[in-house]
Order: sequence, then structure tokens, then C-alpha cells
Amino acid sequence: MIEQMEDRQNSRLIPVATEYFYHRLVAVFADKGINLVLDHVIHDEFTRADFAESLAGYPVLRVGVHCPPEELARRERERGDRRIGQALEQLAFVHKEEVYDVEVDTFAESVESCVARIIQAMQATGY
Repeated sequence: MIEQMEDRQNSRLIPVATEYFYHRLVAVFADKGINLVLDHVIHDEFTRADFAESLAGYPVLRVGVHCPPEELARRERERGDRRIGQALEQLAFVHKEEVYDVEVDTFAESVESCVARIIQAMQATGY
């Protein structure tokens, strides 16, 4: 969806608050009993506030996913579907003011360990 809304040649989103629609679409799915896993970068105060407002009252487990900058760069190159350098640029603001229910390090921990910790956090919060 985002690829259709981005102006990648100019490295910017079109002038529409896409996060506004994204958050409300997530709520629509939740209203129908569909649980989702979101990959979401909270990149500014508008996004943070709108996310909180739009999903207030819904069960949301906030998971911080980390790995070293060198590994971010390697994964970005390997994927081949991202602008090279974007992940490192996002480190300037991602995770800075976030509060998570659980945090995992996908470099230092196995996938199984990360999943187990997330499931444990879900159970602890009653999800």
C-alpha cells in the first residue's frame, strides 16, 4: 500500500497523512475480530498521537524490535526492496520516545526466543 502512496523518486510521501488512514484501517479490522501484526515506524509526534488515539480501547502489544546498525544495513541490502541507507536514517528517530511492552533483539536472540518472549508478554497482559 505504501509503495503506491510514495513518491520514491523524490524520497517523500505524497502530501497525505497516510498514517491517519492506516491507523483507522487497523481499527476496522480489529472491529471485525481480525488480529493483526503491524510493522510500523512511529516517526513523529502526529503519528504517535494518532496511533494512540485511533487504537485507544483496543488491545495493542507494543514490541520494540532491535538489531545493531551494521546488521540493519546488511539486511536492507539483502532485501533489495528498500532505499539503501533508509534504515540507518530512521535510527535518528525510531525508538527514541517509545515505550514498549516487550523488546527483542533479532540479532542477539534467535527467532524462537523472540517469539517466546512476545508470546509471554501477550499472556502477561491478557491478550
